[in-house]
Amino acid sequence: MKRFIRVPFAGGSAVGGSIPWTGRWAANRRVGAKLLLLIAAFAAAQPDSFAEESRTQVWTQSVDGTVFGHSGAVESVAFSPDGRTLVSGSRDATLRHWDAAKGEHKWGTAHHGGPVLAVALSLDGETVASASDDGAIRLWNAVTGTEEGILQGHARGVESLAFSPDGLALASGSQDQTVLLWDLVTRTSTDTLQSAHAPRLAFSPDGSTLAFTSSTRIFLFDMATRTASDTLGGNKPVQTVAFSPDGSLLAHDQGNRALLRDLATGTTVVALAGHRGSVNSVAFSPDGGTVASGSSD
Repeated sequence: MKRFIRVPFAGGSAVGGSIPWTGRWAANRRVGAKLLLLIAAFAAAQPDSFAEESRTQVWTQSVDGTVFGHSGAVESVAFSPDGRTLVSGSRDATLRHWDAAKGEHKWGTAHHGGPVLAVALSLDGETVASASDDGAIRLWNAVTGTEEGILQGHARGVESLAFSPDGLALASGSQDQTVLLWDLVTRTSTDTLQSAHAPRLAFSPDGSTLAFTSSTRIFLFDMATRTASDTLGGNKPVQTVAFSPDGSLLAHDQGNRALLRDLATGTTVVALAGHRGSVNSVAFSPDGGTVASGSSD
């Protein structure tokens, strides 16, 4: 049975993309210049009723810690797979690397020419990718903070990044309404996919499929055949996508609801309601038993 978590974000809203999640932590991406780490120990969670704010039951978690360091709003965050490392990108044009358990700042850089809109960590935890509104994507050594390369190909700002599970490819979604696929061995772009807006991205757990949004639709790009199929969507713009850990489900937004779709049939398994504003970020817990969502409410 899947559980739905609506996390109340005081002082800001969850914006775009997805909520980064490890076995213990979920992170609110934007609360002024603060980065909040939220406990995700859901086995012991109990539902609370927001009688006046909301007429639905929701699962709430307490704030476990706050880390400071950015002078501008935090636009993007990503965890390493083991949950020990957190990276954050901010409108202050900096990328910062944190020890998630201790809340300690490890290294940072201000090499981007504008706000850092997207960050991602490879599954082996060795490489950080960051992107800005200058259109450039920078690759960093996750341990030392040394810059290892720049990927240039987008005409406008890059708002979403996703590493393939094997770490050999990177997908980037831009305000220029394209998705670029990058070969990280040759540091060249291999595919250009068209979208109707700044797309959001997610690789399937086995790396065989890249999901990306295009206005009201979700395209599934087959990494083997290099073809895309338009199979999912609705009547409202889609702002976020996330695969379940077993790859059988895809979560995405439709207005103030989060939908779970069966990828084998394309049918909606369940529509999760509870937000008053548009849902713009979703994530599965590592065991696939829980879904979290963030909203403009």
